[in-house]
Amino acid sequence: MDGLSRSSWRRLPWVEGTAGQGMCFFGMQALSIVDDPTHWRQRAEEAHRVADQVDDPIAKKTMLDVARSYEQLAALAEAKLPFKISQ
Repeated sequence: MDGLSRSSWRRLPWVEGTAGQGMCFFGMQALSIVDDPTHWRQRAEEAHRVADQVDDPIAKKTMLDVARSYEQLAALAEAKLPFKISQ
């Protein structure tokens, strides 16, 4: 499954896991949202949108720090994937 495009990745089916946590299935292998780089990138985008709307400099910096942390989680999750996602 090497070279799965980001648009293909986002179209993959999601189902609810036993603990109410989303799971994405690749053949017989389930991918938890914790290990899903797309999940973390979406959280980062959301944090950036919030930061853009905040006027308070401390709150803005905090939200940008949150966004950077989500981006780091996405990179870590992507490094653990058994295949590469095309950018």
